[in-house]
Amino acid sequence: MGLFIKRLEKSETVVSRSESAQVHAGYVVLGPGREVGEHSTEGEEELIVVVEGNGEVFTEGRAQKIEAPCVVVVPAHTAHNIKNTSGAAALKYVYALPTK
Repeated sequence: MGLFIKRLEKSETVVSRSESAQVHAGYVVLGPGREVGEHSTEGEEELIVVVEGNGEVFTEGRAQKIEAPCVVVVPAHTAHNIKNTSGAAALKYVYALPTK
C-alpha cells in the first residue's frame, strides 16, 4: 500500500483495517453537550489527538479537562468516555488504535 491521505470533514473511520495492517483510526466531531459513550480499549492503548475545542475525558470515575491542541493516551483495559463540555463549539479529535 502506498501513501494514504484523507481530509477530515465529518465523524467517520479515517483508516480502516482493510487500509492498514498496523492501525485503525477515526475522526470524531462532538457537538456541545454530546459524548461518545463509555467504552473500553480492551487490550490495546488508544491515542487521541484533540484538534479543536475542549471537553472532558472520563476514566475510573474521574473527569479530566482536555483542550485543543492536546494528546491523550488511554491505557489498555481502560473504560473511558469523552464529552464536549463546551456551550457552543464542536470538539474534534482523531483516535488511533493498533489493528488486531
